[in-house]
Amino acid sequence: MNFETGISNTPYPYRPEFVSLVPERVAVEYPAFSELVNNAASCSMHLRGAIEQDLDWVLGLAAKNPADEFLKIVSDLGVPTMPAVATNLRKAKKRGSILIALADLGGVWQLDVVMAALTRFADCAVQHLLASLVKKAIGDGNLPDRDGNGDTEASGLVALAMGKMGANELNYSSDIDLIMLFDGDRYKKDDFTRAQRALIGVTRRFSSTMSRKTSDGYIFRCDLRLRPDPLVTQVCMSIDAAERYYESHGRTWERAAYIKARPCAGDIEAGASFIRTLTPFIWRRNLDYAAVQDARNMQSLIKESKGLRGPISFSGHNIKLGRGGIREIEFLVQTIQIIAGGKDPDLRVASTLDGLVALRLKNWIDSDTERKLKKSYKYLRWLENRLQMIRDAQTHSLPKSRQEIERLACLCGEHDSAALREQVVSVLKNVNIATERFYSAKFPSRDKSSDFKFTKFEKDFCDFWRYLPILRNDRAKEIFARIIPEILLQLRRASEPREALSQFDEFIRKLPAGIQLFSMFEANPKLISLLTDICATVPDLAKYLSCNAQVFEAVIDRNFFAPVPNVDTLTLESVQTAARFESFEEKIMASRLWAKEQHFRIGVQHLRGLSRWYEAAASYSDLAQATLATLLPIAIDHVAQRHGMEDIGDVAILALDSLGAGTLTSKSGLNFILLYSSQPEDELRLEGKVAPPILYAQVTRTLVTALTSKIKEGQLYKISDRIRPSGKTGLVATSVTAFKAYQIERAGTWEHLALTRSRVIAGPDRIARWIEQVRCEIISREISSAKLAQDICALRREFVDRPISTRVSDDWELRLGRGKLVDIEGFLQAGALLMGSRSTTINEHLGATLSIGWITKGQAEVLHATYRLLRAVLQVARLTANGRFNPYRIGTGAADFLLRETSEKDLAALQKRIRDSSAECDSIISFALSEIPHRLASGITWN
Repeated sequence: MNFETGISNTPYPYRPEFVSLVPERVAVEYPAFSELVNNAASCSMHLRGAIEQDLDWVLGLAAKNPADEFLKIVSDLGVPTMPAVATNLRKAKKRGSILIALADLGGVWQLDVVMAALTRFADCAVQHLLASLVKKAIGDGNLPDRDGNGDTEASGLVALAMGKMGANELNYSSDIDLIMLFDGDRYKKDDFTRAQRALIGVTRRFSSTMSRKTSDGYIFRCDLRLRPDPLVTQVCMSIDAAERYYESHGRTWERAAYIKARPCAGDIEAGASFIRTLTPFIWRRNLDYAAVQDARNMQSLIKESKGLRGPISFSGHNIKLGRGGIREIEFLVQTIQIIAGGKDPDLRVASTLDGLVALRLKNWIDSDTERKLKKSYKYLRWLENRLQMIRDAQTHSLPKSRQEIERLACLCGEHDSAALREQVVSVLKNVNIATERFYSAKFPSRDKSSDFKFTKFEKDFCDFWRYLPILRNDRAKEIFARIIPEILLQLRRASEPREALSQFDEFIRKLPAGIQLFSMFEANPKLISLLTDICATVPDLAKYLSCNAQVFEAVIDRNFFAPVPNVDTLTLESVQTAARFESFEEKIMASRLWAKEQHFRIGVQHLRGLSRWYEAAASYSDLAQATLATLLPIAIDHVAQRHGMEDIGDVAILALDSLGAGTLTSKSGLNFILLYSSQPEDELRLEGKVAPPILYAQVTRTLVTALTSKIKEGQLYKISDRIRPSGKTGLVATSVTAFKAYQIERAGTWEHLALTRSRVIAGPDRIARWIEQVRCEIISREISSAKLAQDICALRREFVDRPISTRVSDDWELRLGRGKLVDIEGFLQAGALLMGSRSTTINEHLGATLSIGWITKGQAEVLHATYRLLRAVLQVARLTANGRFNPYRIGTGAADFLLRETSEKDLAALQKRIRDSSAECDSIISFALSEIPHRLASGITWN
């Protein structure tokens, strides 16, 4: 495609009397191109002057491919010495500007191509000019040439492109915003000061050369004021100094600026490394709703200082900073990026148009808003280019005079200036409406403090809260004052308002910080409703939230109240979350935070009645499995790298007890063992290598530490090690072969019983199949019914009858005691073991026990109903209380939750039902075990 065939639009001539620049011979051969050149020159004094100075070259473009010609302009720059490079750049810039303007005005290039071309030339200009200046500084003896290469990369100098240049979105007559840094580590201590002084000089000459206007024009107006503290710092500073500044003094607007930052010239790797170092500064790990007000304040300050608060009208309106302008769209995108980009890397895009797509995909905006804002943004940027083409001026204000309005309309291809006025005003209004609607919907103002009437009880709490550390900050006080009326209104609706308020008091007292959380509450009213519901119903969960407030962020996700996914989907989400990070520590932290959010989600859904106790148990178990399946490979890789190994063989996790049976509660610990595939002869320590038992013990300890370490976010899980794969005093990990040998030769009955509630939940299929084969082989072995009955009775005395304080005689002790969960599970596990049942579920164990004749069908129904009742109460108990469970002291909200889950009318009726059902189960189990010797004596067998 050449220029002539690619033209789809053309401006109107502004001055009909304008003398054609294109000779008639060219006009005949290339009519569309000739009309484009003549009409553009008629509308723009800048283009007319530039075309006249280089007319032959311009006319030659008609038969050429504009993309190829642009690449030729860039590639012909080279890196000559100063001052020739500056002259070459100015001439090339003029040609590039003409070509890009004609391609834009003629519709040959779309907006994205135009912006990319403008940015590409800016990158090349910065790179070439910096390179020549550094060479000169080295040649003059001012800058040490440590590597002897004499180039900008060796000097450690890097230019960071900011703003539109950083996002590859430069407009036609744009300034370029740069931050100039250098890597001080490239210089010896004695050379540092001299190098710094030289690079400051290079930067000053670079800036003045870029901006200086000569008969050949100028290169780019260069703005270096985005650097840290520009009023007191040098134009070029060390990377270390910049890092220290952002760590201690960085502000929200600077975080927003770095969303679009990229190294564009010099030591690219040093610049990229610097930006990676700033990741925690730019992208906060938690949702940063406090940044919303910062962004709105900044936007308001800009409009105030520029006098841009007036209504939307055409004449003189600033299409960048005024109402409905480009900046409103950019601010909307950047505000959400600042809020959520730390948590969601998919939002970390530099382009505004790409940002709008990302916001829609993540449900921050709907499809209609995305479509309108993208269309408006493209139109305003298109119009911005034409405004600046007229005089090559960095302007964003629409003209006021009739003549200049007509000129702009003609350049835009509009014969009627009234049509242009109508179109522009319509676009500006649409942007203003869409952005304000977005903010009002996502971040509504709900300040009810001025007319809210506090009760005496509420006022006493509020008076005390003023002295809490989290409310010593003026901004925290301001936000809290706006949201506390809504919180109190919600608490008043609780069945016991005073009790709920007291629990909220417990919550707020323990908060480590307030601004972020209060800002999140203000932006998301449903969080207030959820918190007050938790305070009124699950006080223990409120205490947990005060130390783990970041989990509230999960509620904002549109899927939070949707059914919790199955284990495969959870595992995929967990693995993808960890994969976004590189270091071991970051992967572990990301996995922990994700798991905590999902854990919170399961509890809230159970609390709100969106799931039943058995669904919550399954979801807690699936979550634990997904977490272990994610962390195991991370732990393996970490240990392998520590020892310089690429592969350490197959490793799997065998889940036991409640994890194996899929019956976890909100506070369950995890019981599992780690098995690996090495053969016994491979376990000898070889020269220069680590013995497998030691290696896999390290994997286990790494995994357990990741799960149990008590850091700021709290402990993820408690781990039980009472069952080891090779006995009570054995190693924490062992080979499958050794595990099998121990189970056959030395394991006790209780360890075989444990296998009836075990399953592989992590590890490659080949070792998982092997372990399952071993498990089934052990369970299916012939066993003496007499010995089994004798062992079960002994275990019953030890684990069921053994007094643990006075809890076993407590009706509300759900696990220990006769006829309670441990008793029922142990009895049914014995039946499953005797039957050789390979299933891990309680229903299958019940069926096995029934089939061997230990119980009747009616007794099986009693055991099953009691088991479900106790499990239901246990799920509620673990969610609503710590330690010993007493439903009479957990609050009316939690008690109502318990009664709803068990379908009982009151606590007394529930207590009686538990007592009577447990007693009946005790009788069934005791009778069955006592009958075994008599049945054996009569010749009855069970397998």
